[in-house]
Amino acid sequence: MADGAIFAKKPELALAQHKFAVFNGTPEQRTEALQKLSDGIKQDKMVDFYAQLVSEGVFENDAALAKELEAGSTAQLAELDKNY
Repeated sequence: MADGAIFAKKPELALAQHKFAVFNGTPEQRTEALQKLSDGIKQDKMVDFYAQLVSEGVFENDAALAKELEAGSTAQLAELDKNY
């Protein structure tokens, strides 16, 4: 590994820890974990992870958010395809 090499943390494993806290944490931990999950999903356009959490009852389905995430994810994939 070269000095100064920076590797992206993908997948973001902290989100898995927040998901765990939603189901197993204290009420305060649950509230914080839900916010961090929501922020991470929106930041990284994680439409599939969002759909999984909706199916597990973590979030209520928000069609507008799902559409926004899908559009962002599709745009990112198109950009990657164009570059390769």
